[in-house]
Amino acid sequence: QLAQLRRLGQADAQLDIYASPEQLAVYGESLDLPQVTLKQWVPMHELPQIFAASDLVVHVESSQADVAALTRFSLSTKISQYMMASRGILAIGPPQLASMQVIEQAGAGVVVPDLSTPSNQAQLAEFLSDDDLRRQCGLQGHAWASRWCGTARRADFAACLAEAAQRDPATLRAAA
Repeated sequence: QLAQLRRLGQADAQLDIYASPEQLAVYGESLDLPQVTLKQWVPMHELPQIFAASDLVVHVESSQADVAALTRFSLSTKISQYMMASRGILAIGPPQLASMQVIEQAGAGVVVPDLSTPSNQAQLAEFLSDDDLRRQCGLQGHAWASRWCGTARRADFAACLAEAAQRDPATLRAAA
């Protein structure tokens, strides 16, 4: 899809994929394209520099029914990292997954189920070519992550856990 958009002059895109050596060995050959650069994972402290140098970030979820069923309520920590970096997110995967819904509801990016239809391809082309849209998504994502994933929220959660740890287990009830 990136190659097609480049040919049409709709996007001057380069995709850097960071993955484990094992993943690169399995998928590397199928991603051997001029606009794709495969890189090994980097230490956490290097991520802010990588995010800052990026126009957007990409989050992909499997559309295979069995995998999607397992990840339906999963929210990768990468999503809050992407949001805190103030970068618009291109999310590709089933829109009913929690990760996709958070990105969409926060206004942090665009969710494209797949790239097989002309309308989804047009949505991708618009996001890749519209700097203002990506910037706005990045700001909205940052605001959402600051509210829900920031230091104060983590402190509240830690206090809640500490309080629960002090309680008599016989008085605890499962959350509904």
